[in-house]
Amino acid sequence: TAAPRILRIEPSSAFAGASVVVEAAFDGNGTFYDETAYCRFGAASVEAFVEDDTHVSCRVPSAEDARSDMPSVSIGIVGEAPGSIPSTGRDAPHTVAFRYDAKPSVARVAPSSVPSGGGVLLTVIGDHFVDVPSLTCGFSDGSQTPARFVTRTRLACESPPTNASSLRLSVATNGADFGRDGASINVWPEPSLLSIEPDAGADDGGDVVILRGYGVGHLLRSVGSVDCVFGGVRVEATWLRNDHDDDAVACNTPSAHDVTRSPQMSRAVVPVRLAPSHSSASTEAVLSYTYVARPTIRSLS
Repeated sequence: TAAPRILRIEPSSAFAGASVVVEAAFDGNGTFYDETAYCRFGAASVEAFVEDDTHVSCRVPSAEDARSDMPSVSIGIVGEAPGSIPSTGRDAPHTVAFRYDAKPSVARVAPSSVPSGGGVLLTVIGDHFVDVPSLTCGFSDGSQTPARFVTRTRLACESPPTNASSLRLSVATNGADFGRDGASINVWPEPSLLSIEPDAGADDGGDVVILRGYGVGHLLRSVGSVDCVFGGVRVEATWLRNDHDDDAVACNTPSAHDVTRSPQMSRAVVPVRLAPSHSSASTEAVLSYTYVARPTIRSLS
């Protein structure tokens, strides 16, 4: 059987040890299912694994074995000697270009603490990131999320939903082969907020409110301390715990002006959440608090 014509390789750049997919065309009715194929990267030949009729995957050899940082890639058929790679004369005459990339590495990620429900935008700092559609963040629990290339040293992706208490994040340029260097992320349990008492208070702030909900104590045991977040304003929360109940915190309300940035507003309804003190992320669970103008006494009669 004549060697197929190689059409493209995806991705067209990767690091040694990564897996790439080669698309080829056969003359006549041949398919990869009928043959034992191989990929040749420069001077190095590697076994090809059948994906379907016209696609095989190959593991990228080292640049030293290929004897080039930008080797030509061809594909061939073993033919009558299964298990052995023949001379270059059995390669298809058509080749495609390939470039070696450095293995992506991750130095740190922000925020480094996220809720278990996922969906938090992560900024990943590292090196050797590549602007390709297959750029992916991988996590130690097996989950993956698409990554958005920003620069060679920065990308963005979302945290996944997880039951793990911590995750390690690494990056793949081809969606499958992840660099060994990663960064750790602490995962905190998402509480369910039930009530805020009282749910209304004076617009100049300073009132004490109590937030209750399932899992609040679990959250505090996991992260150590939390804040109440009124709109975007954080205030320190005090854990109210006793032998019978540890699912409540107390905090002092900020002023309506600090929360809304509107000096004219005498009544405002704002969202209230909890957030670990060391994390920029807050809970999905949300309650409402209403600011009203504090009554004033103008005269007594």
